[in-house]
Amino acid sequence: MKNPSTTEPIHLTIDGHPAMQDELTGTQNSTNLVFLHTTADDGDHFQQILAWTLKSRWGDQNQLLLEITRIFRSRN
Repeated sequence: MKNPSTTEPIHLTIDGHPAMQDELTGTQNSTNLVFLHTTADDGDHFQQILAWTLKSRWGDQNQLLLEITRIFRSRN
């Protein structure tokens, strides 16, 4: 990815587990992308949730992607 940048990670809770979340932006094949990257500590292992959209759609899609991440449930 070209011209990558990231936000400062925030701490949150996903499915009762501590998690960290940040946003990554960059360009791939001339397409501007935004990734919502979340890592949850599930005790014995980590769960990684990666959602993305076009940067031009981030304003319309970010709340939906945040909600999908928030309701994630781990299956052990």
